[in-house]
Amino acid sequence: MCILEVLCVVYGILTLVRGRFPVSQKKEVRGPTAYVIGILLLAVLPVAVVLAVALNWDDIKNGGGPKPFELKASTVLPDVLAVFVVGGGAMILALATAKPKRKPKRRRRVEEYDDYDDYDRPRRRRVDDDLDEDDDRPRPRRRRADYDDEDDRPRRRRDDLDDRAR
Repeated sequence: MCILEVLCVVYGILTLVRGRFPVSQKKEVRGPTAYVIGILLLAVLPVAVVLAVALNWDDIKNGGGPKPFELKASTVLPDVLAVFVVGGGAMILALATAKPKRKPKRRRRVEEYDDYDDYDRPRRRRVDDDLDEDDDRPRPRRRRADYDDEDDRPRRRRDDLDDRAR
């Protein structure tokens, strides 16, 4: 029974991380219900421990606790109850609320990026539209150094506050 408890905990963690619980190949539970199922599956182990302490309270109180490898109902029953009641309840909830799986969205294939391809590729030539009509030289792409930006800006009105800031 310990293996089933560990599997319930693993599936509970996976369900909480993914936000969906697969029921079959074509059905799954998504959304808040999946999170409830994940919490129920995680609760299997603590419920088993609490039931084991409650059913073996007399042995624990007298010292020593239950003897290992001794098959008594009070040592096996907590594990069985936890797996079948709590884990079974999670499965019943999952089967009752399962919906058809969504088709996964196709991802675009990203072309492999290689830094070395950039050096091998020839540079793009300029289009003839960039040429001046007067001569065959291309037009400059940047502003000339003699161009003054301040000539184009509208003048701002100054008031007394501007002089105080200086």
